[in-house]
Amino acid sequence: MTTKNYYSTIAESYNELHKEEQLKKFRLIKGIIKAKPLMLDVGCGTGLVKKIFKTKIVSLDPSFVMLKKFSGLRVCGEAEHLPFKNKVFNTIICVTAAHHFNPLELFVKDVKRVAKKNAGIAVTILKKSKDFKKIKKILK
Repeated sequence: MTTKNYYSTIAESYNELHKEEQLKKFRLIKGIIKAKPLMLDVGCGTGLVKKIFKTKIVSLDPSFVMLKKFSGLRVCGEAEHLPFKNKVFNTIICVTAAHHFNPLELFVKDVKRVAKKNAGIAVTILKKSKDFKKIKKILK
């Protein structure tokens, strides 16, 4: 089963399974970076970021079913091929999704492309990911 299909399958119960953990990570990020509009949330899931950040947000996820769980600026797309113009976003976040990107290097390259100069960027990764050390190295 692909990642996209998996998340489409669990969309109904996603918030029940992951809401508190995700909100905790968003709060942590909010304490570290000052979010300025326009923000991009890569791998947005059910749009929980909107509960913490009160700025203009574009939410991107490959699962259309997940995107239907909330309202706002939503784009169905892949992190490895961000469907945006160059230098658009002042803030980019990606919470607990980077371990799904293949290859991760394309995501990093595209984030650099769509980020404005001095953009705030935050990416969280799962410590339990089998490729944790490799992911951490690529993100640095």
